[in-house]
This record gives sequence, structure tokens and C-alpha cells, in this order.
Amino acid sequence: MPAAPPPPDLTGRPTLVPLPAGTELWRIHHENCAANAMNPTPRPTIPGGARFDSLTGDYAYTYVGDSPEAAVAETLCRDLAVTARPRLVPRARISGRVLSRLTVTTEMTVIALHGPHLSAVGQDTWLTKSDPSDYVHTRTWAHALFAAAPSADGLVYRCRHNEDRFAWMLATNPTRTIHPALRVDSDDSVPLQSTIGLVLVERMLAHYNATLASTV
Repeated sequence: MPAAPPPPDLTGRPTLVPLPAGTELWRIHHENCAANAMNPTPRPTIPGGARFDSLTGDYAYTYVGDSPEAAVAETLCRDLAVTARPRLVPRARISGRVLSRLTVTTEMTVIALHGPHLSAVGQDTWLTKSDPSDYVHTRTWAHALFAAAPSADGLVYRCRHNEDRFAWMLATNPTRTIHPALRVDSDDSVPLQSTIGLVLVERMLAHYNATLASTV
């Protein structure tokens, strides 16, 4: 159902599932912001921003994955073209970035956007796997889904380039700068430009037929 607008009323149609306390999550973020920091920036246009950013600033948002592989897939690889040729990730993508582990401290409820739950809201995998050129449309859907399920704390979906892994967009009141239910496990933070970080990134990129470019 590519780029189709959401129906006028989705009330009762989104499937809500738990994100249990104790769940381990991973995020790639800039070194000058906390791993559990929230982004309140409205994203009404493209280019720029990610799939489910707020169009109007009505919620702050952050993206996390169920593993380091998911964080790499959704942060470094999400806009790579689908091709049989090896894909290059600019080294600027990892400049000043850190891979961090977080733990959910309080159970949250999120809208499921995978499997039959997409059909329940009248969508298909376009919603979670479309190119960045469609992000204004996917953000419109996020707005409509939250309007239909106002108690939801976010969205959960399968990574665009890795069906085996899950990603979450977690939302809060736009006045919050830190997510109150995410604890940063600082001992498990790895700068991507460190020796260990580069080894991890190159190994994970290889799973996605990608590699770091030799120059910026």
C-alpha cells in the first residue's frame, strides 16, 4: 500500500504489545548526547530525519534495536539502496558515534507493525521498509497510529535490512530530554571509531553486503 494516506479513523485497529522491563536494547548515537536522550525536533519535510520522526513536534522520539546488529542495520544501513553490488557506508556516518546498551526499567506498551499487525491497520511492509523518499508519508502514519492508540509508548517493527531483528521508535512528551524508562549501561558503550568499534562495525556491515568507505 505504498504512500497511501492513513484512513480517517484507526481507532481500535493497532495491536498493542508489551516491551517488558529488563529488555536489553542497543542504540547508535552521537557521543555528545546521552544514549537515552530524546529528540524533539519536528520533521515535516525531507531529506533529513528518520522513518517515524514527529511531523509537528507533538512527541519526542528515539530509535533503538534488539541487538548491536539491529542498531547498525537501522542507523548505518537504513537508507542503503537494495543492490547485489557491495554497498559503501561513508566513514562520516560513524564519526563521533557510540554504540550503547540500554535496559528497559519500566514496562512499556508499543504498537506492533510487523506480521499480521500491519494488515490490521491497512498497511503492508512498505510502512517499515520504504526508501527515505517516503518518510513524510511514514511519519504521517505514525501520527495517525498514536492518535488511534494514545496510550502507546512507541512502535515496534522489523529492521528494513534484517527481518530477524526488531527496532523500536520510542516516544515521550516533547518536553522530556531523557527517556524515563531507559537506563544507560555505560560499561557497554563502544566508540565506533575505536579499534574495537571498527572491528564490530565492519563485521556487522558485512552481514548487509556493505563496508566502510576507505575515505570520508
